[in-house]
Amino acid sequence: MTGQNPIHHPLIICPPGIYGGGTQPRFTTTCSAEQNGDHTMIMKTLHDAGIRSEYAYTAGMGSIALSFVSWGISRLKSDDSKAQSDRWGIFVGHWAPTFMSVGLALAQYEQTLENKKK
Repeated sequence: MTGQNPIHHPLIICPPGIYGGGTQPRFTTTCSAEQNGDHTMIMKTLHDAGIRSEYAYTAGMGSIALSFVSWGISRLKSDDSKAQSDRWGIFVGHWAPTFMSVGLALAQYEQTLENKKK
C-alpha cells in the first residue's frame, strides 16, 4: 500500500501475503502494521486492554530473572529435586522470547497509532 509509513525494527517477521503475496513468512527490517490484518487486531485488543509494550518487555526481563532465581534455588535442594527445579528454570526462561515478541508487536502497533495522529 502506498502512502503508509512502515515501522522500522531490527528484526520483523512479516506474515505470508505481505509484499507481493508470497506464501512464506519473510524476515525483513520494515513491515507495515496496517498490512498485517488479523495480527493487528490481536495487538489492538491487547492495547485496548491496557497492555503496553513496556509491560511485555518488563515481563520478559522478569521471566529471565525468575529463571535465574529458580535455577539458583535448585542448587540448594537435595539431589532428588534438583532436576525438577532445573526444568522449571528452563521452562520459565522460555517465556522471555514470547514476551519480547509481544513487546515488539505492541511497539509496532503503538508506533502506527502515533503515525496516524500526525
